[in-house]
Amino acid sequence: MRRVLQIASALLLVFSLTGCGMTFVYNNLSLLTPWLVDDFISFNSDQKKAYQTHLKTLHQWHRQNELPEYRQLLESILKDLDKDALNTDNFGEHIFQMRRRWEVLVQQAIPAMTEMALTLSEKQVEELLTKLEKSNQERLKESEDMSFKDRQRRLLGNIKDWMGKLSDEQTTLIHDYVTPENQDARLTVAAHRRFQERLGEVLKQRQADDFKPQFAAILADPLDSEEGTALNEYRRVNFNQRIELYSRLWVLATDKQKSKVRKKIQGYIDDIDTLVAKK
Repeated sequence: MRRVLQIASALLLVFSLTGCGMTFVYNNLSLLTPWLVDDFISFNSDQKKAYQTHLKTLHQWHRQNELPEYRQLLESILKDLDKDALNTDNFGEHIFQMRRRWEVLVQQAIPAMTEMALTLSEKQVEELLTKLEKSNQERLKESEDMSFKDRQRRLLGNIKDWMGKLSDEQTTLIHDYVTPENQDARLTVAAHRRFQERLGEVLKQRQADDFKPQFAAILADPLDSEEGTALNEYRRVNFNQRIELYSRLWVLATDKQKSKVRKKIQGYIDDIDTLVAKK
């Protein structure tokens, strides 16, 4: 059911878009996502109908309950950005809470995902597990093909999208942040494979009396494993380092750069207001 999780996460990831693009994708999510489902599971007609119903319900809940939460968090971030120097603890907490909205979304989606899981055939389960492993291999291959310089350029480009033209000192900070050794893909794939192993074991027992609580537990905490703990620790350290990088960049930021960042965040807030108004 990872694809269903990914579709649900699109309700968060859509905020990487701006303006009418974000509004269009969000409002038409139920029309767009069926084209993606077959990437991992080939649903039959009855399953597709059930999926559409669940997605529509989840979408309505998200618009009513979650969009205001995102708005509040973005407002808090804007207030932090009014200062010349960021409070890394406060700023980090706001970003962390933004990411935590994913967990709330998953919890809300679990009953629907459980119902969908119960309808899967053995062939569909095997198809899912096979395609998940293919995704793992593609992630590893992409990581192997991406050089140290490529990773520096990618991060530099992402930050330029937010701040505009960077000074030499800011560029050096970003380059120094990227380490030659990249463990992200290796640790992520190891944790995913352990999760997928556990998921496969539970899905093969779909008719068991304890299937529903076991399936819900796996979805609620997919990194509940030794591999997952290692990935979480890596992400924790990386997250703290990234917040420190943002803090240092903000101290060096020009008024023009700060205005660009604030304008972009305000644009997200305005988009949310538009989406909430179109209930």
